[in-house]
Amino acid sequence: NRPKIQALEKLNVFLVLFFLMTMGAFFFLNGPAYAENIAFDLRSFFGGDTYQVTDDPIFNLPSAAASSTAVDGYTGPNVTVLPKGTEMELVISKTGVRTPIIFPTDPSTKGVLAALEGGVGVYPGSIMPGQKGHMILLGHSSLASWYRGNYGRVFALLNRLEVGDEFMIIAGNVKYIYKITANQVFKPAAADAFLALPVSDSMVDLVTCDPVGSAANRRIVSARLIAGGR
Repeated sequence: NRPKIQALEKLNVFLVLFFLMTMGAFFFLNGPAYAENIAFDLRSFFGGDTYQVTDDPIFNLPSAAASSTAVDGYTGPNVTVLPKGTEMELVISKTGVRTPIIFPTDPSTKGVLAALEGGVGVYPGSIMPGQKGHMILLGHSSLASWYRGNYGRVFALLNRLEVGDEFMIIAGNVKYIYKITANQVFKPAAADAFLALPVSDSMVDLVTCDPVGSAANRRIVSARLIAGGR
């Protein structure tokens, strides 16, 4: 029985080492994203200063109620609809995000993932701000082992956004303001079905993996265009 006991001991040592190495790799990749969540909660609890990512006021643009126009069958804020590929930025003041919006040159999965190394990626087939439908923006919530960009945690705090919060898309001197209508978690297939649903508004959906460090679910923050202009 001694050889069997020794074999079991070696197996147990291997399993312990494997577990420790796996956990070490997990926290090496995802620890900073969890740290961002903890720091955000502490800042909120102790009433610290909110993030400041832009000096531009975001509430001085024409409201949806004051001005509207029909674009592609959509009646909403009177905004400029820019051509696809226009350089744009996503600004989420609440979570300190200011990042480029990247249009993939290759619509394949590989091409879309490559775009995420330069910011948040526009899902192929998305509408532009001011048009009726979904503009889908994809971003990482934590680093992947293969990731080589500077935006691996751009959506680490997406779970902290609430209904009623606002964010902006900026293109030069044109700004679009969105108000969050939902923050939901879906299984991948259900997320695809949700994003394919027709809508009567001009929407932006911010999409990332959930929870941090796992691709088991998709977190989708949906927001409606409420104002835009120069």
